[in-house]
Amino acid sequence: MISRTDKSVKILIVSFLLAIFLSYYGSVNLFYHSHIVLGDTIVHSHPFKSDNSGKPIHSHNDKGFVTIQLLTYFLIFTLITATILDSVFYSKAELIVRKRLNREFSTSRLVNSLRAPPAYRL
Repeated sequence: MISRTDKSVKILIVSFLLAIFLSYYGSVNLFYHSHIVLGDTIVHSHPFKSDNSGKPIHSHNDKGFVTIQLLTYFLIFTLITATILDSVFYSKAELIVRKRLNREFSTSRLVNSLRAPPAYRL
């Protein structure tokens, strides 16, 4: 049974994660724009001020773009690694549980099989 405190903590965590997701989703979909740097078009998103034609008034230096690129690579690497490790550990845990269940089932059958079945009369 879940206590009232656990339920309120769960609601608080879910609300916080929902707020983070919605702010990220809104930022990505509402504030995306592009910059042309050394002939390459770089598209990213964050809140910005624009001129009358909708183009961003600000600019970024090369170090900022490299930082964004490194953070993106780090997040992708972390996500892929966590997914692989999760699948490996989940399959190992599933095997361990199956072995234990099979062992318990086989020992319980041995214990129960020591007694003869009851006689059945018509």
